[in-house]
Formats: sequence, C-alpha cells, structure tokens
Amino acid sequence: MSSGLIEIPVVRSVSRRWTLPTWDAGLFICAAIAWSAAIFILVLLGLVIWMSFIPGLPGDPGLTLDNYADVLFHNTVFIALGNSLVVGIGTVVINILFAVPIAWLVERTDLPGKTLIITLIALSILIPGFLKAMGWILLLSPQIGMANVFLIDLFGLKTAPFNIYGLGGVILIQGLTFTPAMFFLISGSMRSVDPTLEEAASMAGASRLKTIVRITAPLLWPAILAALIYNFVSAMSLYEIAALLLGNRTPVLSTELFLNVRSAGGTINLAAAAVYGVFMMAIAIGALWVYARVTRRAERYAVVSGKSYRPSLVKLGQWRWLAFGFIAFFLLLDEFLPLLTLLWMSLLPSLEMPSVAAFQHAGFGRYRDAWNLLGGWGVFGNTVALLVISSVSVVIVSLAISIITMRSRLPGRRALDAIAMLPHAVPGIAFAFALLVFGILLNRFVGLPLYGSLSIIFLGVLVERIPFCTRITNAALLQLHKEIDEAAGICGATRLQTIFRIIVPLIAPSLAYSATWIALLALREVTIPLLLSGPENVVVSVRIWTLWATGQYGAAAAAAIGVSMFVLVAILMPSIRFGVRAWRGIGT
Repeated sequence: MSSGLIEIPVVRSVSRRWTLPTWDAGLFICAAIAWSAAIFILVLLGLVIWMSFIPGLPGDPGLTLDNYADVLFHNTVFIALGNSLVVGIGTVVINILFAVPIAWLVERTDLPGKTLIITLIALSILIPGFLKAMGWILLLSPQIGMANVFLIDLFGLKTAPFNIYGLGGVILIQGLTFTPAMFFLISGSMRSVDPTLEEAASMAGASRLKTIVRITAPLLWPAILAALIYNFVSAMSLYEIAALLLGNRTPVLSTELFLNVRSAGGTINLAAAAVYGVFMMAIAIGALWVYARVTRRAERYAVVSGKSYRPSLVKLGQWRWLAFGFIAFFLLLDEFLPLLTLLWMSLLPSLEMPSVAAFQHAGFGRYRDAWNLLGGWGVFGNTVALLVISSVSVVIVSLAISIITMRSRLPGRRALDAIAMLPHAVPGIAFAFALLVFGILLNRFVGLPLYGSLSIIFLGVLVERIPFCTRITNAALLQLHKEIDEAAGICGATRLQTIFRIIVPLIAPSLAYSATWIALLALREVTIPLLLSGPENVVVSVRIWTLWATGQYGAAAAAAIGVSMFVLVAILMPSIRFGVRAWRGIGT
C-alpha cells in the first residue's frame, strides 16, 4: 500500500581521495638531483676504502693489503689512535660539564636573560675553532702567552705555569668549541620532560639531585647520547686545533691523514692516508652502532604522552646569581678571552701586555692593510662565490631529497634519506680526502682539472652540509599537509608548479634560514679548503690560517677580527635574533 509519498532514489557519492601521479617531470627532476647526490656520497665513501687497497696512485691496477701492513707495522697509528680517543673522550666530558647544566638552566628554570644567553651561545658556533685556538696560544703559550708572562712577572716564576700545547690544550679548546652544539642538541628534549614525573619523585621524598640523577637524566639519555656521539666523532676528526697545538710532536688520526696528503716536505702517501681515513670511518660507524643498540627500545624514553602536559619552571631564587656566574664563566672561556686577545694582538705592532705604554702603541694600521693581507679581490671573490653557490646548491639538493623522501611513494626513499645522513656520521676530513682522490682520477683519465679549482671545495662543502639542511627541509615539509599537493593537482597544477608556486613559498623562511647558516658555516670551514687548496682556489679561512702558520700573528689576528666583525654586523646578528625568537617561541 502506497503512502502517497514519492520516493526519490538517493545516489550515494563515494568520495575518492585525489592522489598525485606516481611519476611526472617534477618528480623526475627531484629524483635525478637527489639520487645523483646520494650516489656521489657513496662513491666518495667507496673511494676511501678502495684507495686503501691500491698499491700506487689512484687508477693503478691491482689490489693489496700492504698499505694496512705498512701503517700497522709502525707504532704511530696506535699512538695516534690512542691520542684521538683521549681527545674525543676528554672533549665530551667538558661538553657534559657545561652543556647539560646550561641547557637545564635555560629550559627548566626562571633564569632571566635567556634570549641573550642563547644568542651568545649561537654566536659561538660560528666562530672557527682555529681562531679560538690562536687566541688561547697568545694567552697560554710558554714563550709568548700574555697570561704566563703576567704570572711570571707577578710571582717571579722561572718557568711558565701554563702550557696550552699538548693534548690537554686540544681537549680544553675543543671541549669549549663543541659545547654550544651539544647545548642545542639536548635543549629540545630538556624542555619536553614532563614535570609531573619530577613532582612525583619530590612528593616521594627524593631530593632535587636524586630526582635529576634517577628521573630526568635517564629520560634524556638518548638525546645526550646522540649529542655525545656526534661531538665525539667530530672531535676525533677535527684537524685545525690539533694541528695548531700538537704539530708533529703528538700524532692524532686527523693530523696523520692530513700530513700524508699535504706533507711539508713535499712527499705524499695517499694509500696511508686512506688507511687512516678507513680507521676514522670505522670508529664513527661503530659509535653509531652503539647508539642504535642503546636506543633500540625508544618507548622507554618517551617524555611526552597523550595525557595533559604542562611545562613548569624551577625558581632559582638566590641561586640565580651563581647560575649567571657559571654561564658567564663558560662564555668567558669560550668566546671573550680568546677573541679579546686576538683583538688586542691586532691593534699592536708586536704582542705586549696591556699597559699605558702599550695603549700608546695601539692603532688600526693592520686593519687598513687587511684587504691586502687577505689576498685582495681574488681571495674575496673565491670566498663569496663559495658561500653563494654552496648555500644555494645545498638547499636545492636537500629540498629535492626531502620531496622524494617525504612527499612521494617511490621505492628506495628511506635508503635515500639514510644515505643523505652519512656525511653527518663520517668525518669531514675523510670526505675531503675522497674528493682529492676523485679529482686526481678525473684529471688522469678524463683530463678534467677539478683538483685545485674552487669547484672541488664547493663539492666538499655540499656533501658535508647535506645532512644539516635535509633535517630542516624534512621538518618544514612535515608541517605541510599532503592535501595541499592534492588541491593543487585538482586545479591542474603539475608537481613542478606545486613545488615552485606553493611549497617553496610556504617554507621560504626555513630555506632562507638554512642558506644563511650554510654560508656562515662554509665561511668558518678550514679543514676541507685547506686539504683541497691550490694557488687558484684560496679562500679567506685558508688565508688566515696561512698568515698564522708563517708567523704573521698580528696580520692573522687583524684579518680574523675584521672578517668576524663584518659577518657579525652585516649578516649574523639579524639572523641569530630571528632564529632565537623562533627557538624561544617553540612550545610556548
């Protein structure tokens, strides 16, 4: 029986999620750029291993184990290995003593002036380690150190009380130099620890120290361990500070590798250098394996759960002045003492103790000659070209890698991301050596004079900075939902148009931040340019190093301070202030 109502059939529309095509021109271009960079990284790593088995020059036929036998037959390798381990361990011990307390004070207490503190710590990262070493030499050298001269005159001592030369000096300077990196690596995790866990421990009768040792520290262990491994590997592979303070007297792995490539006597032994490179790579990979084993159960270290989470700050009260003093002590040792010493040296015709008479001799004559001291337009042009090309290229390559790994379903994307992180784990001096071998092979078999050109230094900076930039571009792309790509595709945009007209404008601040920091890090880099330098590709950092190595201490100090002040005023301070504000705004 009909009810008299007209039944209208309902058509249920099934919503289908629009998906991007699996392959198009834009994706092809990104994949080509990304995999070209990944293959190049693998080739460089393979060259180091391959070169360690070659009996002669790169490209000679045959393989041999004699290179390993020759290196292992001499005690130098074992002494260098032991010294490198001592330097690495000593460096991270100093890092723990300074970075962990400072990170806790900045992130977990009501300490005022946090923006200024973070700005000064960020500034320290961009001061080259070899400049700090130069300042400490002028302070604590047994022969010319101003602090030693002052103490000898004051107390009538017969010998200098301090000697910056030796493993202790390397550990001190590298420990101070790498502390800011560890501070930023652990600060995020320090901020994320749920305070209810600490409050529960306090209610159970645990003291503040016991709560930190039994509750906070275990939760932060993965972040601290990752920072320690990163700094340990970096400390073992850093060349310039060890070269300034150890010379040929106390070998470490990095100096032995360098000396086998760029010996002062003109003799080179690329095979021995490759063996040292393999040892350094093995140590780095072993350290990463330890980290993977320790953190294989990540859920044990979760600090933020699905429950309500509210960060809280510890009130320092009368202890805030002690906290200020501790941070000021670190900044004094890490930045102000060495830089002020270099500044004082740059103002005088010869090194003198501060006095009324010395101030009468002070002047800016060295700064007027700084342009010629740095090599004029040739060195300046090389440096500017390196900074611009490397920063732009690293951003392009990293963005391509991130698009493949984060915005596509192509097979091998996880392997691509892992390869992109390899330069973060392998010592930079090993990649520099591999590029040297690569340049020799190109010249020998293709006739392409890559070695001695600016391009080979650019490739070294590119490879070394890809891990840093891909982490930023990955994080930036994670903030963009894939529906943005889908909406653009529905409107008829190709993937290439989506990248350039939507994705790039949306993440432009992250890209600009990455490019600025890469340029500044390239400016402070000395190991790669020094190992790969020739008459035609000298950059500012190598020129400053050369001035110091030839005994022109005042000229080197003036050039270093002049370049540092230019970078600080023209580029760095606006970038750091913007970055610090963004850093402090996270989670607030």
